[in-house]
Amino acid sequence: MKFFLILVILMGCSASHVTKPKVPEHAPENYRPVGMVKYLNEGLSYVREQRREDAFKEMSEACNGKYKVLEEGERPDNFTLSTYNPAVKSIDTYKSNYWYISYSCE
Repeated sequence: MKFFLILVILMGCSASHVTKPKVPEHAPENYRPVGMVKYLNEGLSYVREQRREDAFKEMSEACNGKYKVLEEGERPDNFTLSTYNPAVKSIDTYKSNYWYISYSCE
C-alpha cells in the first residue's frame, strides 16, 4: 500500500504529453501542429493548480511560446491498479481521473 501511494504521488506531480505537436516534412505553410497534455485531476486544489500550470509550461515549450487551447476536459485514465490485501482477504482497485488539454501551436 505504501508503494502504491508513493507511485501515485510521483506520477501525479506534473503534466505529461500524450502527443507532442509535430510538423510533417511536406506540410503546407499554414499547417498548425496539434498536441495533447494530461495531468492528474485529483488532490488538493493547490496541487491541481500547480499541475495545470505545468501543463501550460509544457505546451508553451513545445510551441516555442505561442499556442492555443482547442479543447479540454476530464476523463478516466486507462490506468487501473488492483492490489490484494491478504490481511483482510480483499482486492483494492484504484482508478485515476486525468484532465486532458488539446492544443495547437500558433
